[in-house]
Amino acid sequence: MKLPADAQIAPAKVLVRRSVGDKSEFLKWYSLDNPRRLERDIRRQILTEDAVAIQTTLYGELYEIRASLTGPNKTTLKVKAVWI
Repeated sequence: MKLPADAQIAPAKVLVRRSVGDKSEFLKWYSLDNPRRLERDIRRQILTEDAVAIQTTLYGELYEIRASLTGPNKTTLKVKAVWI
């Protein structure tokens, strides 16, 4: 199934940086001051892919999308995006 094209994307969640095992190296190509580029790329490259229901939580149904995301530096990263 496809998630809505206007799905809410919280800038505070997509640009979170962690110390290990995450997307921080890739995200350095996106500006912390302007998350709009990352939001646009997520909408065009990830939200267009099929979402799979993976779990029901107290907050609602969790969906997962596995896709490729090509950043501003033309590097492509395989990502797993989780949505409620």
